[in-house]
Amino acid sequence: MSGRVGDLSPKQAETLAKFRENVQDVLPALPNPDDYFLLRWLRGEGRDGRGWDQGASRGAWSQLIQSVSWLSGSIHTILLLIFRSRGGKGVGERGLTPAPSILHSSHWPGARQRRVSCLTPSFCFPTARNFDLQKSEAMLRKYMEFRKTMDIDHILDWQPPEVIQKYMPGGLCGYDRDGCPVWYDIIGPLDPKGLLFSVTKQDLLKTKMRDCERILHECDLQTERLGKKIETIVMIFDCEGLGLKHFWKPLVEVYQEFFGLLEENYPETLKFMLIVKATKLFPVGYNLMKPFLSEDTRRKIIVLGNNWKEGLLKLISPEELPAQFGGTLTDPDGNPKCLTKINYGGEIPKSMYVRDQVKTQYEHSVQINRGSSHQVEYEILFPGCVLRWQFSSDGADIGFGVFLKTKMGERQRAGEMTEVLPSQRYNAHMVPEDGSLTCSEAGVYVLRFDNTYSFVHAKKVSFTVEVLLPDEGMQKYDKELTPV
Repeated sequence: MSGRVGDLSPKQAETLAKFRENVQDVLPALPNPDDYFLLRWLRGEGRDGRGWDQGASRGAWSQLIQSVSWLSGSIHTILLLIFRSRGGKGVGERGLTPAPSILHSSHWPGARQRRVSCLTPSFCFPTARNFDLQKSEAMLRKYMEFRKTMDIDHILDWQPPEVIQKYMPGGLCGYDRDGCPVWYDIIGPLDPKGLLFSVTKQDLLKTKMRDCERILHECDLQTERLGKKIETIVMIFDCEGLGLKHFWKPLVEVYQEFFGLLEENYPETLKFMLIVKATKLFPVGYNLMKPFLSEDTRRKIIVLGNNWKEGLLKLISPEELPAQFGGTLTDPDGNPKCLTKINYGGEIPKSMYVRDQVKTQYEHSVQINRGSSHQVEYEILFPGCVLRWQFSSDGADIGFGVFLKTKMGERQRAGEMTEVLPSQRYNAHMVPEDGSLTCSEAGVYVLRFDNTYSFVHAKKVSFTVEVLLPDEGMQKYDKELTPV
């Protein structure tokens, strides 16, 4: 049995009744603690082992399946469906072979790197609840604490700061063919530094939680309008313009925390997450977020390839889909982007900044003598990895550049290596410097801190460097991804 209302086994029905009895002390504080709500907490992830939720619409889903191929390969619990431009002919359903997590390079065949900062999440998932009373009750009671901390009861009355209202991309627009609300996230125009220099991380997280409550409220309204229960949503991530600026560590950490909160406090509300216009950096971005997504959520992620507009129309009627995304819906003035419903963000004016840096904790520090330099080597075994760095210096500026070694096993001078990022002096003593680089080829990359120009002062440099790995499964479909 699916574990949904109207499809419960006698044992599941008994567990539901017991669960309601166990948590009756907190139910009055919840807006609508019906059986649909309680069953969301009881159902475990991956209960049927398939790539979609059995309770989701079979009609729209079956139409989608007929148009695409199930792509096999070592994809770590993500359902990757790609609409191909060469006719889009379906070949039926095939199994997916799970692969180990590749957060650390050692999971890649023959992988070997000097130092890779392991992106271990601070958020840990509970095991699948699967009608486990104890686990479900613990999760629900933790959710009640979350509601108090975030003041969820009044969050819809809260107004985000002006910067967020004007420049935070995203919006609620239309419904899928089953009547589920559709939320759009527009990644490209997002200004990471502008946001975090203008508002607090807590403001951003609270805004995201407010969006979640707006969506749930819309689900309730749809339930009244349609006369049937609507409890899930469709999310569309427009990845056009996804670039290195979006891998700025402070922003990535905000999104990681957001996805963690989403998984903990809004279980089983996602119907599908549709990725459109994915760039070649998308596998890296996905791998950064993957540890914070439950197995169930990963299975609901669908990457639409070249014919993504056709894919959206399988799930969303033209009149409910913005013309910008292949439908016929426009603003009253004919704007195809539906700007009255979807915010497309943009660069935030520096006049709105309230700070010029974000506090950073560094992993390493080194004293570089006058007239000297310090080199840090990272071996990259395959193209597509991203080197990401942050550094600051004490007292004076410091030179920095990235090079590719031409000889292995020995230290090389800057002039003997291939220059990848030209060396220049940075005022990292005034404002911490950060950056990133997509490695276009394999080899040993050298990050070089240069103090050779200083004949008087030694410099202390603090830095953090990370190698961001692309998702192995995504890399296999490189031809379907848009160049950055």
